[in-house]
Amino acid sequence: MDEKIAHLTFIQGVVNRMAANSFLVKGWTIALIAALLAIAADKITFAYMLVVLVPVILFWWLDSYYLMQERLYRELYKDVSQKASGSIDFNMDSSTYKGRVESFFEIARSSSVGPFYLVIVALLVVMYFRSCH
Repeated sequence: MDEKIAHLTFIQGVVNRMAANSFLVKGWTIALIAALLAIAADKITFAYMLVVLVPVILFWWLDSYYLMQERLYRELYKDVSQKASGSIDFNMDSSTYKGRVESFFEIARSSSVGPFYLVIVALLVVMYFRSCH
């Protein structure tokens, strides 16, 4: 039973790190966007808006990746929790669970990731059109 608890602890540690990474990515997104918009202040050109959108899209991708990894490790956790104590092998490979979680693009549109980045993109577009007129 000790092996099973240790393995579940290892997996939970990975899940916690993925969740923390996702949280940090969201924080960095807000900080970076605020800094880049403060630089442009009153006049946002189309080229500048594209420069600001590139890191937002990259952070969106990274956040979705971390959430996908977190979900894969949660599936591994479920399987290990159902195994008999004698069959614990400390395997941390989550790639075998890809068919059991949503696709990357479904995760990117999920309620925990999609609205956050869509609101940022929409605000950037609104700010661009307000600064043009």
